Amino acid sequence: MKFETIFIADTNCTEAEIKKVINKFTTYIKENGELEEIQDWGNKKLAYPIKKHTEGRYILINFISDYKFIEKLEKTYQEDKNIIKFITVKTETEEE
Repeated sequence: MKFETIFIADTNCTEAEIKKVINKFTTYIKENGELEEIQDWGNKKLAYPIKKHTEGRYILINFISDYKFIEKLEKTYQEDKNIIKFITVKTETEEE
């Protein structure tokens, strides 16, 4: 199945820390599926404060994986102190 995940990283992270976070999650996705695309949208103002943050670094990743992997991926997001918000959605129905 095809999925899209967006995570918002803490803007207090250095550029090296951001690259490390992106690499961590892309590697994890590659180990459990097929990476299709990564987009770094840069820093954006949040619509509302999240964990006292008003800005975040947006990263979009499109990938193909088994549905069971999503729970593991999101648990890993929760455990990473540099991630302030995330969401993963299925982008393709079974018929496609």
